[in-house]
Amino acid sequence: SKQNLAISEITTSNIDVCNLTGQSLNVVLSSTTSQKIDFSSQPTSLIVNVSGSKTATYNIPLNTGSINGLSKETYTIDNNFDFTTGTYYIEAKISPSIDGNDNDDILLDTIIINPVIKVEPIPTTDGTNFLNCVSKNSSIQQKVVLTNSGNLDMANILLTLNIYNASGTIVQTYNDTIAGSLTIGQSINHTFTSTYTVPNDEMYNVEVVAYLACNSSMNFKQSISECVDNNDVAIIEFIAPINDNNCSRIGESQNISVKIKNSNPNDDVTSINIFAIISADGYSDMQLSQTIDLISAGATIDFTFSRLFTVPEANNYTIKVYIDKIDDTNDNDTLSITKCTNLGISESKVNTIGMSQNMPNPANNMAKVNYTIPSQGKVVFTITSITGQILHTQTIEAKAGINSIEFNTANLAAGIYFYTMDFNGQRLTKKMTIKK
Repeated sequence: SKQNLAISEITTSNIDVCNLTGQSLNVVLSSTTSQKIDFSSQPTSLIVNVSGSKTATYNIPLNTGSINGLSKETYTIDNNFDFTTGTYYIEAKISPSIDGNDNDDILLDTIIINPVIKVEPIPTTDGTNFLNCVSKNSSIQQKVVLTNSGNLDMANILLTLNIYNASGTIVQTYNDTIAGSLTIGQSINHTFTSTYTVPNDEMYNVEVVAYLACNSSMNFKQSISECVDNNDVAIIEFIAPINDNNCSRIGESQNISVKIKNSNPNDDVTSINIFAIISADGYSDMQLSQTIDLISAGATIDFTFSRLFTVPEANNYTIKVYIDKIDDTNDNDTLSITKCTNLGISESKVNTIGMSQNMPNPANNMAKVNYTIPSQGKVVFTITSITGQILHTQTIEAKAGINSIEFNTANLAAGIYFYTMDFNGQRLTKKMTIKK
């Protein structure tokens, strides 16, 4: 029979998704008849062209050695070939032909490197439709489906769970590991071991990222939108009396007004019972109550009690406004302010002293205290810790009537303190809270 040299196969070493570089690229030549092929007497060349994700050309002279009849020989074209994700088109040909059959002198092959993990977070809510929403600050254990939809087996897969607030900022991150390997076409259901806390936003995003331990840049991610049950009605601000340092006039009739917000963007709130309690030392508490018929979805209203209250005859008084519990968030259902009065010599003819509660309360960097004395003289103020340790002492030459003093509390740690006023053998002490 006549001799026949053919290209029978293009091979690589075992490609691993974590070991794509330094691979060998090989071409297998065959003698398809019983005749031996001797390259020293019939020299030729093996030409290999690579295109696609990488371009390369190889020219391997075949002028020594031989291939026995009906046998194969493997020729390494490149033993340090670097693959990346993509498609490689490889053409190998014998040129010139050394036999009368050139149909098998050329071979085309395609190598595809396509590692893909399909990431599918399982929704907890009906997202942008605002159905089955979750409560604020509740705990969720996220579930995800992972599918190997590429053409390479995966192992040592790491997961990251990112929680984004409504402004697009990551507020929580949790990491997890997938045990074992994920073969081509395989799907697995995974539940994160850690729970995340639902943000206090109307909407938030959940993102799951899957990546390989050997190469974190090769990652696959998907995110979903979740909705939050914002059935929350909150008292957010006093309109009247104004929460400032100006004292109220004793006996004056005033109204109480507050801002109220319905945080639910979709549902109106009806029949809300609202109350106000005015209290002071030695004064019988006065209570106002009323019903708000409607607060529309997402609206903020200014509400004023129809009844007025009378400023009590006291150094200071407190107004507390609250609504009936109608939602799961009750830390914003109550709002209080403390106001000083103009109690002094002109209103009180008795020979006593008076001292108001510090403002603001709790204090942060500064605290203001109003006080009254029946006659001009020296007033001593002392701040002590809860254990009785004296932290500050100050003597003031004060005028008769209403006076005020400011304490610098910036250097005091958060906690409970006492401040004391001494005048002509009389002493008043009140508690002060510092909040940082």
